[in-house]
Amino acid sequence: MSDLTRSTINSISRQPGVPVRPMAGPPGGGQMGQGMTPKEIMGIFRRHVMLIILCTIIGFVVGGVSWFLCLRYIPKYTAVGFVRVETPGRQDPTQIATRTANKDTLYQSRVSKAALMRQDSLYEQLLKDDDIKDTKWYKKLGSNPLVEGIRILKDDFRASPQRESQYISVSMRAGSKDECVLIVEKMIRYFINSQSEISKGDIQGKLRNLSTQETIARRGLNSSNATLDEIRVASGYTGIDSTSSEFDHTFNKKENQAVLELDNLETQVSQLEEEILTYQRRVDSVGVDIVTQSQTEQDSIVISLKQQEVSLKALLDEKQVNLGENHRTVREIRERIAQIVQQREERYSEIAKINSEAVLANANDQKRHLLKRRETLQTKQKEAAELLKGLDNARSQYKIAVQIRDQNQDKLDGILVQTEKFRTMLEDPETPKVHSAGRVQKPIEPSFPKWQMFFPGGFVLGCMLGAGLAFLMELLNDKLRTPKDIVSGLRINLLGMICHSDEDSDIKNVSNICRVISDAPYSITSELYRQVRTNLRKSLDKQGDKVVLVTSVAGSAGKTTTASNLAVALAAEGKKVVFLDANFRRPSSVLNFPKVASDMPGMTRHAVGLSDYLKGDTELSEIVRQCSVTNVNVVDCGAMPVHPSEMLNDYKMDELTKQFSVSYDYVIIDGPPMIVADAKVLAIKADACLVVFNAANTRKGAAQRVIRELNEINANLVGCTLVGVKSMKGGYFDEMFRRYKDYQKVKIAGAVS
Repeated sequence: MSDLTRSTINSISRQPGVPVRPMAGPPGGGQMGQGMTPKEIMGIFRRHVMLIILCTIIGFVVGGVSWFLCLRYIPKYTAVGFVRVETPGRQDPTQIATRTANKDTLYQSRVSKAALMRQDSLYEQLLKDDDIKDTKWYKKLGSNPLVEGIRILKDDFRASPQRESQYISVSMRAGSKDECVLIVEKMIRYFINSQSEISKGDIQGKLRNLSTQETIARRGLNSSNATLDEIRVASGYTGIDSTSSEFDHTFNKKENQAVLELDNLETQVSQLEEEILTYQRRVDSVGVDIVTQSQTEQDSIVISLKQQEVSLKALLDEKQVNLGENHRTVREIRERIAQIVQQREERYSEIAKINSEAVLANANDQKRHLLKRRETLQTKQKEAAELLKGLDNARSQYKIAVQIRDQNQDKLDGILVQTEKFRTMLEDPETPKVHSAGRVQKPIEPSFPKWQMFFPGGFVLGCMLGAGLAFLMELLNDKLRTPKDIVSGLRINLLGMICHSDEDSDIKNVSNICRVISDAPYSITSELYRQVRTNLRKSLDKQGDKVVLVTSVAGSAGKTTTASNLAVALAAEGKKVVFLDANFRRPSSVLNFPKVASDMPGMTRHAVGLSDYLKGDTELSEIVRQCSVTNVNVVDCGAMPVHPSEMLNDYKMDELTKQFSVSYDYVIIDGPPMIVADAKVLAIKADACLVVFNAANTRKGAAQRVIRELNEINANLVGCTLVGVKSMKGGYFDEMFRRYKDYQKVKIAGAVS
């Protein structure tokens, strides 16, 4: 039994009279919709442990047999080779030192090389190789070996870069040791050759480009040399290509001396004119320039004013933070700062005016002296300018031409160096950057199948299959076996549950299970019926209902047994109960409640019952009889009528229930199952309806249909009872029986003594 069954029993035992209400949810919601606890999952495993063990054994055996068959008929061997990948990028072959690269960069280089090895073009070259065509592997490819071979190579051929080393692992899986080795060696060879062709082709392209650049550079150099010769001839000056330290020509010395004197004169004149302009601006502007400002910065009055300004600004920042922008104190500080700034500016202007007047007077005296000297030097300048003009132009042109020649020479030298390096790289065996790491070794043992995979895999898959079948069986079983099935799938109160008769050893000797409360009062079955009675009474007493119809989904559900025991249980509380057998098709009151001698004065009364009263053949008092159970009267169903549902719908049935409601505390109607129309008629006339579900044969869909039909006719459905509940592995019934018997030992011992 599930944990929810256990909790339901405990709740019923702890709180008699409190019906168990289902959880909110749509009708028809499955068990899995409410979720499963770990204990419930373990309960499923325990109930189907043999199935899981059997599937696990079968899976283990199937895994072993599969391993043996694969090893014998379709073994696979894997040959592994290695390709060494050099540092990416071009290296100068003339340098001995090697360049180091980042590990991630090296790994990405190996990744790209491995991807190139898995290209379809290499697969095609391999499949066109004559040695490959002679292998059994190739001959099994079918009518289109190229397409089929590429597809198989994509599945069985691997090129995996290694992160911590400079190698690429190359492997091939095939049915033959020699053939997988051959394929790996061929693939490595084709890959290295293709990389070598690509690298050399790239270098040859670079060399062709450098050759073109060399031709252009030589042409430019020749053109520059011709230009230099033309400038020498056209200038007419000797030594034009000499440096200043080597230039010793007489004419050139005179011209240089004139140029130097002229340059000095121009420099002095320019400086004088700039000074005069500067002094004049100072006098005109009477402002503070850089010179005057540097002088005024040393003035003690200016220094004092600056210190006051700095202090007031710091005070202003503090007051603004504390008092705000528009406070009177802040405004006063601003006005004081403005006054200090104005005083400082006035001091600047005063000092600047005094300095400017003194400097201006001195500048005017120097100006008159320099103007006279300037007139003399200008005459010499004109003479020197005429001589130097031609020489300067010629030397400027010559200098530019020399720079152009040197640039062309440097460019040509660089091209020649690069050409030599690329030619060396073309002949260098390390240029392809990929190399074989040795011969591919023949595999010793097959790579497929591996018993480490088949046996554990079969074991795990078998176990998973068994667990899956166990859960599938639980999910596909839609019978109402446990209280959780009712709570999760039906919108109805569960008033209690009754265990299966095989679960209670105390009722094995009871002749009639319908009177188990009176015949085996200390059994747990009797206790469960009393709990149902308590919960039913609580529901009935709230509304003052007395007439209770006990019905079921179909026949053989335990409906009559439940109705009989409820009548006996209610009578045991001192209540007057009448048991009304309204199941004309399968009457049972005579067997469950035999007639006493006082009830049988004549043979004519043997067949008197409910049908006789409804037909008007007898009075109500004549159909009520006593039985061996105290406080219980019985009304038999009587002879089978032709139209039972129409007879039950007669007004006389209403009169009967009204009179019984006055005379008795409770009226228990043992009605037919809901598969016949009689049950619906009785449900309308009864104050309350109790539906009995059987854990062995009641399905969830049928129970939902019955509840829906009762709701459609506005019947007062007070709840349901689940009978025939069996204990399950992982359940609670065994422990509950043991605890109940231990609890009852003292009472039974006292009753016997």
